[in-house]
Amino acid sequence: QTFTNIASQKDIYLDLVYADWKFMPGADLILGKQPYPFFRPGQSLFYDGDFNPEGAAVKFGRGMFFGSAYGWWLQESYNANPAGNNSDANIFGGQLGLKFPLFAGTAYAATTTLAASYYECGACRHSNPFWSGGNAYGNTTITQGSGSSAIQVLKYDYQPVQLSGEIAMKLFNLPFSFWVDWAQNTASGVQYDTAYNIGAMVGKASDAKTWEAGLMYQSMDKDALYAQMIDSDFAGGNTDTDGWVLKAGYAPVKNISLNATYFINSINKDVPPPTTPANNFTGLNYNRLQLDVNYKF
Repeated sequence: QTFTNIASQKDIYLDLVYADWKFMPGADLILGKQPYPFFRPGQSLFYDGDFNPEGAAVKFGRGMFFGSAYGWWLQESYNANPAGNNSDANIFGGQLGLKFPLFAGTAYAATTTLAASYYECGACRHSNPFWSGGNAYGNTTITQGSGSSAIQVLKYDYQPVQLSGEIAMKLFNLPFSFWVDWAQNTASGVQYDTAYNIGAMVGKASDAKTWEAGLMYQSMDKDALYAQMIDSDFAGGNTDTDGWVLKAGYAPVKNISLNATYFINSINKDVPPPTTPANNFTGLNYNRLQLDVNYKF
């Protein structure tokens, strides 16, 4: 925050602020702006790491079983016309899973995690719960209203069923993980409704002179997932995309890592953009290189 503007009160930005109450053995009640309360496989890009939902969640774990249930607020809605849409957009969902050893007692001993999830975006259809300048980030929209009061709103509901799996093990004495993520929007009328992510990572850039590398492929139909929550780097944070991600990292000293990520993506894979016929095309290339220096303390 810059100290200017005639000694005014200052805006602040909150990333996380929540209470975590362990109300019984193996169970937590979480209230506030919180991390995701559910398992996400590997480095799947179905959810953005910078999205910290706001609301309440219950998590539990007992033996090999785990799960969660949650309710989040997305947006306050107000319409001067009492007959208009005044319902607040929200998300309610849950996950059930199990985590168990595989090939125990052998050189290929692994930990396997499987999970099934579901969420419903309530009051999202025919509304505009968009966080950045009214951008739907690929989800299908329709025009509501007319003239100067016309706005773009979501055409469909979002009720995705998601199946996730991950295997973590040692391979040639190096950490190795392989994961699969699949989702399908079960809401009525949706045409482009399926997403999947498959990938693997080997090594871990943590101690001095250690390294890691990974490769993944993702395909996400236009209305498979509610786009405001998906990863913002893959194809610019849009649905209706597919392509590869290559990752590499190296730690020259402990606590510092150098990372490179290269996205080789295609956007508008399902539906051409609503532009002039001369630009009405699918499969637009989207390539992005990210270089990062990370310091952990």
